[in-house]
Amino acid sequence: MDKSIPLWLKCAMILGNALISTDDQKLDAQLDVLNGAGVVRIFADRISGSKRQRPELDLML
Repeated sequence: MDKSIPLWLKCAMILGNALISTDDQKLDAQLDVLNGAGVVRIFADRISGSKRQRPELDLML
């Protein structure tokens, strides 16, 4: 077994959050970066910039 990576980190689930605030924006670039970083579960919000509520972020936290 590789001892350079702690066991707790090997068992960790990495979560990520993506946000777009206008209809003409796309999540693709953010999702690519999050997936490339090893994120297992992505919570994405499509919210107007004037709204403060982010249900997916709240769910993630």
